[in-house]
Amino acid sequence: MESGQVQEIPRVRRMRIVGAAVPLLAVIGMGISAYLTYVHLENLVPICGELGDCEVVNSSVYSAINGIPVAAIGFLGYAVLFVLGLFNLRRERTCRSTISLAILGLSLGGVLYSAYLTYIELFVLNAICVWCVGSAVTITIIFGVSISLLRPFEDHSGDGDSTEFGVASGEWRGD
Repeated sequence: MESGQVQEIPRVRRMRIVGAAVPLLAVIGMGISAYLTYVHLENLVPICGELGDCEVVNSSVYSAINGIPVAAIGFLGYAVLFVLGLFNLRRERTCRSTISLAILGLSLGGVLYSAYLTYIELFVLNAICVWCVGSAVTITIIFGVSISLLRPFEDHSGDGDSTEFGVASGEWRGD
C-alpha cells in the first residue's frame, strides 16, 4: 500500500460495525426509557436542567396509555431491538434478512410514534423533555442504521462481485 492511501475496511467488518450499532444504541434507549419510567411511576421530577420542562411532559395525560407509562413501552421496544440486534450479529446470512427487516419495522414504528409525541410536546403541551428528545434521536439513528443494514455495500475485495445486499442477505448478489 502506497503512502497516503486509505486502507479500505473489509466489507464484512463494515457490516459488523454497522450491525453492532443497533444493540449499542438500544442500550442507550433502554437507559433513557428506564429512567423516565422510574420517574413516572415514583411521581418524581425528572432532572431536566434549564433545557426544557420534562415534568410537564412526563406527568401529562400523553405520558401513559391505559395506565402504562409510554416510557415503559419504549423500554420494551428498545429491549426487543437489543435482542434482535444481537441475533443479527450472530445468525447466518439468510436469517439476517428477516431480522434486519424486523429491526427496520420496529424502529420505523418507534420513529413514527416519537414524531407524534414530539408534535404533542411542541404544539399541545408547549413543553420539551430533553430525555424524550434523546430517545427520539436514538430511535431515529437506529432506523437509519437499519436502512443501512439492507442497502448494498460496495465490495472492493476483488472476488468479482461488485455489491452484496448488506448484512441482510445471502440471497441476492449483484454483479
